[in-house]
Amino acid sequence: MWVILALASAFLLGIYEVFKKLSVQRNAVIPVLFLSTLTSSLIFIPFFIVAATFIGAASGLYDKFIMRRVDRLAVQAWFSFYQVAILLPILAVNRWRLPKAERTSFQWRWSIPLIGVFLVLADFLYFNALTYEDSLISIISSLRRGGVVISFIVGALVFHEKNLRKKGLYLAGILIGILLISLGSH
Repeated sequence: MWVILALASAFLLGIYEVFKKLSVQRNAVIPVLFLSTLTSSLIFIPFFIVAATFIGAASGLYDKFIMRRVDRLAVQAWFSFYQVAILLPILAVNRWRLPKAERTSFQWRWSIPLIGVFLVLADFLYFNALTYEDSLISIISSLRRGGVVISFIVGALVFHEKNLRKKGLYLAGILIGILLISLGSH
């Protein structure tokens, strides 16, 4: 079951990357990141009304350790809110320190909040996969990196990205790494 959750998380992470590409294309990056992160946080407002828990997650191993002791929604919610708290001052400093004529213009796109939604969904499945007793963090983390396949395919077909051969070689390297880690974990 945890492998299915990890694969579903990778799929959602790939869609997240697609919405991110769509949102930042010829757009101001910092406002896009802030608004998508704000969307992630807003998803958890009802959860914070019910209960608030203090936690942070620094690495995959720590995630697995924590997922067995703390509610995974609490971890996600705190992470999202902390990201907003960190990105808001960065947005303020980077966005408004330059004269308006020198700034990259910001354009609202509906893909911006979808970045946050798909990141929350992908992380929810990831944290759920970590709660299984027999789950292997090395495989789960590797499978999540496989989300770049979706980003690569959509980048090629929809965004008509260049240097596909070079990017394809990098993607092959990532996939070989995932395969080797998966085989080595058994």
